[in-house]
Amino acid sequence: TYFSDASTDLVAHEIGHGLLDSVRPDLWDISFLEVGAFHEAFGDCLALLTALEDTETRARLLAQAPTLRKRNFVESTAEDLSHGIGRAIPGHNAAEPRHAFNRFKFQIPSTLPADGGPGKLINEVHSFGMIFSGCFWDLLANLFAASAQKTEAALLAAARLTGKLVIAGVKGAVV
Repeated sequence: TYFSDASTDLVAHEIGHGLLDSVRPDLWDISFLEVGAFHEAFGDCLALLTALEDTETRARLLAQAPTLRKRNFVESTAEDLSHGIGRAIPGHNAAEPRHAFNRFKFQIPSTLPADGGPGKLINEVHSFGMIFSGCFWDLLANLFAASAQKTEAALLAAARLTGKLVIAGVKGAVV
């Protein structure tokens, strides 16, 4: 038995959908894969921002990944859910957590396979969303790298600025 929805990152992710709907309700009815993928990424980004509001989490993150440029316990989301999916459906794409630290590049969705092994980029909204969450993580890492001090307080400031920039982009973006 897995209680994946008891996870803070999953709850924050789902709240992210509601927040995005409140800012941009017009995105709900758009049938482009990229829009659905952005919706999924927005949820993941809110989960990351929620984690980064915690002082102890920021300190542990900086001890593990001082430049934020490697996989870590913050940038990966839905670990319990992924583990449960992997146990139920071995080899499923969602059997690996989604990672904001990734090397995925935009591709026309129809050129991607409809299915792929765990963690592979495929033509599916949750998977394709990692392109957007990867951009978010890169922005966070770049803003943190530009800070004079590499402290948990500087990481918090970078996270909050990253969040503000994403919200501004959401409000101003055309479909």
